[in-house]
Amino acid sequence: MSAISLSQLSKGFGWGARRLQALDSVSFEVPDAGVYGLLGLNGAGKSTLLRMICGLILPDKGGIRLFGEAANPHTRKKLGALIDSPTFYPFMTARQFLFLLTDTSGVRADIESVLKRVDLVGA
Repeated sequence: MSAISLSQLSKGFGWGARRLQALDSVSFEVPDAGVYGLLGLNGAGKSTLLRMICGLILPDKGGIRLFGEAANPHTRKKLGALIDSPTFYPFMTARQFLFLLTDTSGVRADIESVLKRVDLVGA
């Protein structure tokens, strides 16, 4: 089974002569159980593609399947993504920031074990 399967995914922005076609009929699969990278030049559509996979923007055409099912809020909860630059709040501790992320996403996590794993227990 593929973790991610994209079929003829297309996305454009704008209208008329100013329309920018960010992605045009992109299809590929990412096998389950692995670590993969997405490489390309600036403006190639990498962030747009990741935003569509995560459900932050909708494709104009094509389909997205995650873990063997059509992409939906349930299957997207199994994803983890950092798109573009990370945003941190300098006034928050690592623990506070992780609590904020779990609270706003609805994802339940053992924050203490995560902090221990990355040696930030005192943070």
